[in-house]
Amino acid sequence: VHQSIGNIYLYHRINLDKALESYLKGGRYAEPRSKYHAAYAYLHAGFVCYLQRKDNEAIRYTVQAIKLFPDLSEAHYNHAKFSAVASNAQAALSSLETSILADHSCDEPQIVFAEISG
Repeated sequence: VHQSIGNIYLYHRINLDKALESYLKGGRYAEPRSKYHAAYAYLHAGFVCYLQRKDNEAIRYTVQAIKLFPDLSEAHYNHAKFSAVASNAQAALSSLETSILADHSCDEPQIVFAEISG
């Protein structure tokens, strides 16, 4: 429910503070029963913080999502993006590699990563 409310505030009402509040509630309430849904909520909380230019908070929430559900490749990708914005190239490359290797739609992930990392 809180994930859906957060989506309404983020994508339709455009109220980032309310969206963040809803995603954080969603993560907190989902965590005891569903690590996946909690991670998904924290992933969105991180995205909202990124939009608000709160880079450290964005990174913190994506790390929380990754800890809860390490197979969520989207969390690794966002962590890479937020780390790059915060000028942390090492963390960005590490998370990007994890995201690419976990993305099952990528036919040859090692080649993609080799091209990115030069």
